[in-house]
Amino acid sequence: MKETCSVDFPQGPADAAAALAFLARQPFVDARRLAVVGFSQGADVALAIAASPPRGARPLAAAAFYPPCANRQGETLKVPTLILVGEADTVTPAEDCRQFAAMQPPGAAKLVVLPGAGHLFDDPAYAGGRVVLGMRLVYDGAAAARGEADLRRFLAETLSQTRDGD
Repeated sequence: MKETCSVDFPQGPADAAAALAFLARQPFVDARRLAVVGFSQGADVALAIAASPPRGARPLAAAAFYPPCANRQGETLKVPTLILVGEADTVTPAEDCRQFAAMQPPGAAKLVVLPGAGHLFDDPAYAGGRVVLGMRLVYDGAAAARGEADLRRFLAETLSQTRDGD
């Protein structure tokens, strides 16, 4: 059996771009206020979209919870991006995200490293901790609350801005 975290999802960015385009066409959506948010493998997709935004439905912001930042080394973020990762994450190490964020243009990446938190720190299904496919996953309520607050603040600040030409 192949571990899920070692699986590549090449269709992810195209699927996310299609979802953004669909949302942008909806009459109840302000297409100038789109953001993409992903978790783990979905966070990898969020970083891919932030580095290469699709034409037509370009997000104004991106947020990536515990992304595999090593997958995106060498890429440059084109939209403001919040990266949240646990200091104790052994699946998607915080150090990879530190290196990735350090290589970005000023203001492109906001990195939040949560002390003591591991992978999937915000999923209450892992209260008490479990090992899944060799990964130790433990819910951390304090880190989850901090991550949610940071995400809300980041989106409120970022999505309140307007783009040039809009």
